[in-house]
Order: sequence, then C-alpha cells, then structure tokens
Amino acid sequence: MYKSSIFCISFALICFGMCWGCSETPVARPEPEYAYLNLLNAYDQAEDGIDIRLSTFGATRQMASELSVLSSWPGDGHTAITLPEDTAGDLYMLLYDSDADTLLHDTVYLDRGVYDLTPDEAFSMTLVSEQGRASLVKIEDGLLELSGNTSAYRFLNLAQSFSSVSLVSSREGVTVPRKGFLTYSSFDTLSAQSYNFYFVDDFTNQKIDSISNLDLQPRQHYSFFLTMVDGVPTGSYALY
Repeated sequence: MYKSSIFCISFALICFGMCWGCSETPVARPEPEYAYLNLLNAYDQAEDGIDIRLSTFGATRQMASELSVLSSWPGDGHTAITLPEDTAGDLYMLLYDSDADTLLHDTVYLDRGVYDLTPDEAFSMTLVSEQGRASLVKIEDGLLELSGNTSAYRFLNLAQSFSSVSLVSSREGVTVPRKGFLTYSSFDTLSAQSYNFYFVDDFTNQKIDSISNLDLQPRQHYSFFLTMVDGVPTGSYALY
C-alpha cells in the first residue's frame, strides 16, 4: 500500500510538471523596427571629406570614409537603421573630419531629441557650413509613390550667402520659389525627361548656377540643393 501511494504521488507530480510545461507560452520577441536614413555632405571645410561612424547596441562601425562634399551616404537612397526597443542613447552617429580625425559636430543621437528617427519613415540629414561651423539639418523626406514615367523633385537652400533662392525650369513650368537658408520644399512630381534647372537669386533675379540637360529617371526622387564650395555657389542633387 505504501509503495502504491508513492507511485501514485510520483505519477501525479510528473503529470503536473508536464501540464505546467505545456501551459507555458514562449515569450515572443518583438519584431525590430527600422528607420531609413540618407546623409548628404554639403560641408566644404573638411578638405578630405568626412567619416561617418554609427554606434548601435554598444558597437561602433565606420559606415563611410572620406565622403566628399556634394556626395551622400548611401549614394543611391537610404540605409535601414535598426532602432533600439526602449533604451534611449544606444543609437548615435559621429561625424569626423577625415584628415584631422576630429569631431565636426556634437554626438548625433538618433533615438532621442532633435534627431530622433521615427519607425518606418525615411529621413535625410545634411551637414552644412553655418557661421563657419558644421551644422546638421534633419529632413523628413515624405517619399512619394511613383509609377509610370513620373519622377519627383524638391529643393533645399544650403548656401548661407543667399537668403532667398528659387529653383526653376522652363519645361513644365517647374518652380520652387523663395527658399531661405536651411529651408526646403516637399517633393512634387514631374515627367521623367530632360531638363535644364536654374538656381535663381530672388533679390537680383540673376542665375546663380544651373544643371543642364539632366535626364530624370522614372520613379526616382531628386533632391536639388544649392551650397557653397570653396566660396563658389554650386547647385547639385542627391538621388533616392
């Protein structure tokens, strides 16, 4: 009888343990969240370009080396950035002068404050000269759904010497009027064909610079900008 009781108790404990194990639900890890980033170098005071270092979850990686003025990283769109689940301060970017290996800007925290990235959104950041110092501008890109023979364009004034600039083209009546320093337009659509674009000083109505015979590609975003390179106003564009 004693042995039988021990067996019954042991069997009951085993069954209880099996049922307890079956009742446990594995804790599902949340799917990672991403934001999308492009960085444009419009800063002409770093002769050999800039280095971009990205720190995520305690590890720092060099993402770009000697990124020259008028160039962007990545060169053809946005890179996906994995966002931390909860702890702010785990994700930040460092911008260095490639030659001097010195910081050009304060630590750029991407998960808090001014440069906080929103999940599932695309952003551009532009390094530009402001009052002789490196300044970083964050832009929420607002990319459009493009189809067929359609492209998109916008304009950023990154030239401190010009307080109001317009981007114009005679074809299709393209005009982005009166953009002050560090201001920009939203993307708008136009047909994918060849254009001459002009950057015009709104006060003198004189052409500052131009981009001639640019063949826009379908379903691409063109971010036109005017900046200063070695004291010369220069128009260019980044492609997304």
